[in-house]
Amino acid sequence: MSFRPRLQSSAAALLLVAAATASAASSLSVEYFSVSYDDPDFDSQCCSSPADMVAGSLGPNGLPMLGEGYNDSAAFPISDLSADREITWWSPTRNANVAATGTATVTMPFENYAMYAPNATGSDDGAAFLTAVFRGNFELTAPAAVTFTLGSDDDAFFYVDGDLVVQNGGVHALDAAPVTTEVLAEGTHTLALFYADRYATGASLYFSIDTEDVTVTPEVPEPSEWMLLGGGLAFLSLAVSRTRRRR
Repeated sequence: MSFRPRLQSSAAALLLVAAATASAASSLSVEYFSVSYDDPDFDSQCCSSPADMVAGSLGPNGLPMLGEGYNDSAAFPISDLSADREITWWSPTRNANVAATGTATVTMPFENYAMYAPNATGSDDGAAFLTAVFRGNFELTAPAAVTFTLGSDDDAFFYVDGDLVVQNGGVHALDAAPVTTEVLAEGTHTLALFYADRYATGASLYFSIDTEDVTVTPEVPEPSEWMLLGGGLAFLSLAVSRTRRRR
C-alpha cells in the first residue's frame, strides 16, 4: 500500500495553512517624497504639538486640510497651502520643493526610527527631509470600533474613509497617540496616514492595528486604472494575433 498520495495531501494542506497564515499579515502601500531645505515649513518650526492643526476630513485632492483659522493664532503658521487650504508636503505638482522618490509595500506593525530620505533608508536628513503617505484597506464583517497605535516624530495625520481619526501634528520628539475609531459600518474601509519629518533632529514613525481579526491590505489601483491596463493588454493580444495570421 502506497502512502505517497496521503503524504502529498498532508503537505498540500500544510501549505494551505501556511498561505492562509501569511495572508493574514497586515500591510500598507507607501509613497515616499523628499522635501528640500528651501521649503519654509521645514527646519524652521521647532517646537510645537498643536491639537487642531488639520481639519476633520481630507481636502478635495485627498490631502490634509489646514484647520480653519489655524494660521491666525499658530506659533508656527503653515506656508505650504493650496487654494483649498490643503497642505502640500506630499504633492510635487503643488509644491516645487517636493519630489516623489519611490513606492513600497510595508508590513504592520510598522516601526522605523530613521525615517530619512530617500525612502526611509537614509542615515540622516542632511540633504533633504522625508514625507510619506501610507494607504490600505480593511474589511469589517460587522459594525465595530477599530483600535490603532500611532507614534511619530514629527507630524502624522491618520484618516479612515477620508475622515480624521487622530492628528499628531507639529515639530516634536517621538510622541504616542493610541486611538480607537468610532463604530464603523460593516464593509470595506480605507485608511491613509500622512507623515512628515520637518526638523533636522530625529525622524520616527510606528503604526499598528491592535484589533484582532482585522487585516489591512495595501491599496490597489483605482478600477479605471485596471480597465486601462486590461484594455492595453487586450489591444496587445489582438495585435499579436493579427501579426500571426498575416504570417
